[in-house]
Amino acid sequence: MAVLLFDSHLDDHLEYLNFSKGVTVVSSRSVLISTIQNHKHKKNHKKYCYKALKCVPNKHRVFKKYKDSSHLACTKASNKASKKVRRAKYDF
Repeated sequence: MAVLLFDSHLDDHLEYLNFSKGVTVVSSRSVLISTIQNHKHKKNHKKYCYKALKCVPNKHRVFKKYKDSSHLACTKASNKASKKVRRAKYDF
């Protein structure tokens, strides 16, 4: 009887270890990790691809230059950045 109880506790422990290992693997794949980029202290989300990361600062730079959101260059940059970010989130 005591051997059966010990075996069942051992099986429960092994099941828990397998479950906790699976949870850590899934969370490491799906939880966002933010890093500090250069000296500007901007967050660089790992879910965005390279092109999406470059389009957003370009959008800010273009708006800073023209200071008008209805300017053709601003709307193009904004549309491009939003499409790239949306696509990166979809692909993530």
